[in-house]
Amino acid sequence: MSPQTNSSNTSLDFESPYYLHPSDNPGHSLVSVVLNGIENYNPWVLGMTMALLMNLAHTVLYADFAATIWADLKSRFSTINGPRIYDLERRIATIQQEELSIAQYYNQLRCFWDELNLIDSPPNCTCQGCSCGAKEKYLRQQNNRKLMQFLMGLNDTYSQPRSQLLLTSNLPDLSGAYSLLLQDEAQRSHTHPPVSTDCAAL
Repeated sequence: MSPQTNSSNTSLDFESPYYLHPSDNPGHSLVSVVLNGIENYNPWVLGMTMALLMNLAHTVLYADFAATIWADLKSRFSTINGPRIYDLERRIATIQQEELSIAQYYNQLRCFWDELNLIDSPPNCTCQGCSCGAKEKYLRQQNNRKLMQFLMGLNDTYSQPRSQLLLTSNLPDLSGAYSLLLQDEAQRSHTHPPVSTDCAAL
């Protein structure tokens, strides 16, 4: 009779290159963004970094191989930031709300701002405790610039709340303006509800 394997003596070697984590499978996708070149390299690399950090425990086994791929992608798509910065600045300056909702329009702008901040980061204060208030002034300036960019692309139907925001003695922060415009949009939808297709057909 052949000896039976004692399952109690069998243990998993988590450091083995042949070990598969339960979440590992060929169809698993770490991020929803598909890399298609320079156009979306920066949001893709940010998403991948966050996904890999979340799964770091069982992906460090492939560190050498992953590092090779990562370096290759970076050398191909992230060598020159000038053209991408130009493209982002152009998109921010020319974006229009048009058929987008307030939330959709704001989210598009936010993506441009976040990527621009990633590849063209603002300077960091190196002194121990800024006492002149320059940092706060700079952050306020950045907020006002983004607020203007956000308001410029709004449809003319929001001219009244836009004027109210611009005429305040102290410009509101971006999140406050966004919240106000969301409320205005919701009020408009309740005042003028869309006509259903069935009613229109009758």
